[in-house]
Amino acid sequence: MITDSIHGANLVDIVYGEVPAPGDVAEDFIEATKIHRDAMGWDAPGVRILETTPEMHPVVARAGQRHLSHATIELPEPEPLPTAFDDVLRRRVSAERLTADPLTAEELSTLLRHAWEPQPGTGPAHGGPPRRPSPSAGALNPLELWVVVRNVRALAPGLYHVEMPSSGTALLTRVRDVDVPALARAALQEDMVLAAPVTLVVTMMPWRSRFKYGPRAVRFALMEAGHTCQTLLLTCAAMGLATRPLGGFCDDEVNELLGFCGVDQVPLYLVPVGRPC
Repeated sequence: MITDSIHGANLVDIVYGEVPAPGDVAEDFIEATKIHRDAMGWDAPGVRILETTPEMHPVVARAGQRHLSHATIELPEPEPLPTAFDDVLRRRVSAERLTADPLTAEELSTLLRHAWEPQPGTGPAHGGPPRRPSPSAGALNPLELWVVVRNVRALAPGLYHVEMPSSGTALLTRVRDVDVPALARAALQEDMVLAAPVTLVVTMMPWRSRFKYGPRAVRFALMEAGHTCQTLLLTCAAMGLATRPLGGFCDDEVNELLGFCGVDQVPLYLVPVGRPC
C-alpha cells in the first residue's frame, strides 16, 4: 500500500496535495488561543478582575440558563447506580444500534441527576457552591444540557432543557417541538437518532467563560464538553443503556431544528441513548 512507506506526519500531503495554506483556520485557532507568560493580562483578561472583586464570585457561580416562561417538570430522585466502576469502564462502547423501546421518566432522571446535578460539599474547602460531576475551568460552566425526547413514558415528545440551579433541584423545561426525522438526517446517523428514545444535546455558551479567559475559553469549553459527555456515557453504561456520541453533524440544520443561534449557543455533541440490541 502507498501508505506503508510514508510517515504519518506527511499524510496531509497525500490527502490535500499540499501543506495547509496561510490562514488555515485550524492552525490559526491554535495560535489565537495560546497563553503567553508576558501577556496574561491580555490573554486572560478576567482572571485579575475576579481575583480582586470577590463580589463577582456569587454572580459567576450562578451560571445556568433558565426558561422562566415555560412550564417545568421536577425530576424524581435518582436511583442508585449498582455497577462497579471497573465494569462500567468495560461496558462503555459506542453502540452500532439501539432498540426503539421507551425509557421511563425515572431512568431519565437517574441519568441526568447522576451525570449533571451539582453535588454538595464539592466547592473550595467544601464551603463553596456545589459543583457538577465534570470539571469546568474556573467553575464557570459554559455548557448547557438538552434532551430531545422521542419515546419516554409520561413525557411529551419535544426538546427539553435540563435546569439544575442548585443541589437537590432538578427540572426539565419543555422548550419546543422537534422534527426528529429531520434531526436524524442532520445528525448524519439516521438509524441511531430515529431509534433512540432520547437524544442528549450538549451545547456551549462561550461568553460565559470568555470574559475571564479570552479566546482560550473556547479551548476550555471544548475540553469540558468531552468531560461532560464521558460522564454521561459512563452513567448510561452503569445503567445498562447504550449510547453513541455524535460530533459530526450538519451544524446549521441542527441549529435551525433546535432553535440555537450557533454562535452564543453552539451544539457540540448529540448523544442518542436507548436500550442495547
